[in-house]
Amino acid sequence: MRDTLERFVVAAVAAGRSPLLPATLAVILATQVSEGAVVKVNPTASGPYPSVTAVATDPRAPGTVYVSSVSTTADWIFTLSKSTDGGRTWASADSGLPHASGQALLSLAVGGGAVYAGFTGAGVWKSVDGGASWSQTGKGNPTDPGNPGIAEVIAVDPSVPTTLYAGNWGLFKSTDGGSNWRNVLNADGQIWSVAVDPKSPGTVFAAGTGVYKSTDAGGTWAPVGNGLGGFAVASIAIDPNATSTLYAGTWQDGLFKSTDGGASWRLIDTKQPNPQMRTVLVDARSVVYVGVYFFGVLASTDGGVTWANANPALDGEWIWSFALAPGETGYVYAATVR
Repeated sequence: MRDTLERFVVAAVAAGRSPLLPATLAVILATQVSEGAVVKVNPTASGPYPSVTAVATDPRAPGTVYVSSVSTTADWIFTLSKSTDGGRTWASADSGLPHASGQALLSLAVGGGAVYAGFTGAGVWKSVDGGASWSQTGKGNPTDPGNPGIAEVIAVDPSVPTTLYAGNWGLFKSTDGGSNWRNVLNADGQIWSVAVDPKSPGTVFAAGTGVYKSTDAGGTWAPVGNGLGGFAVASIAIDPNATSTLYAGTWQDGLFKSTDGGASWRLIDTKQPNPQMRTVLVDARSVVYVGVYFFGVLASTDGGVTWANANPALDGEWIWSFALAPGETGYVYAATVR
C-alpha cells in the first residue's frame, strides 16, 4: 500500500476562513521520520468541505480510513468519507447521518467492527456496516434531555471495544456498544481527550481543564496534575509499552510528560517557539508524535529527550488530529487545518 500511496499525490484543497476552525489542506499521510516524502490525500469528492475535523482508522482493516470534513462557509455542513486503500480513493460514508445546520461531526472512533461519530447537537451515532448506514446510539447518550449536546471526543476501550467513553461538557460511558449511556464524570470545564490504558482497561484518563484519572473503569475519578499548573490540556496519550508513561499536549503551554501514571508531570523542552501542542500520539514503537500549531509535526524516539522534524513537508501546517496507520509501521495520518 505504501508504494501505491507514494505515487498518488492530490493537490491541496483551497478553502475559506473561519473564526472557529481555519482552513485545511485535507489529510496528510506522514512517512517515517527518516524518509522525506509526504502524501496528500483528498477525502472530499467535491464541494466546499475544506476543514478536516476528525480522522480514524480501523485497527482490524489496514488501509481503511474515515475522515470528517466540514464546510466553514455553509453553516458547518459536514461530509464523512471512507477509503479502503489508504487514501487512494474515497467514497461517501454519511448516508443516514444528521445533516442539519450547525450539527458538525467533531469526533470519530473505530472498534469492534463498529464506527462511532460524535456531533454537536446530535450526540453519538453508530455504524456496524462500515459507514453504509447509521443509527443514533441509545438511552442516556450525550444529547438526551438534560445532558450536554456535544460529543467532542469518543474513545473505544482497546481491550473491550463495546466499552466507550464520549462527551465534552461531562463524560459519558457505555458498556454495550452505545445502547445505553451513563454520566461518569462532571469535570470543572470541557473534556478534550480521553485515553484508556491498553494493558489495564480499568485505568482511564480524561483531559481538558485539568486531568482526571479513574482506576475503576470510570466508577470514581480523582484529579491528577501535579506539575501541569492548571493548564488546559488538548490531548493526552499513553505509551503502549510503558503505560505509566503519558504525554499531555496543551493548548498554549507546551508538552508535558508523566512517568508515574499521571501523579506528577514535567514540561518537556521541544525546542519550539510555539507552545500550542494540539495533538499527541505514541505508536507501538514508543515514538512520540506532536502536532504543533503551524509548525508541523515533531517526533521523538527517546521519550522526549530529543526531537526531530517528522517531515519538512509539513512545516507551516496546524495538525488537528492523528491516527495510526494499521499495518504501516512508522506511518500516521494527520488531519491539518489552517
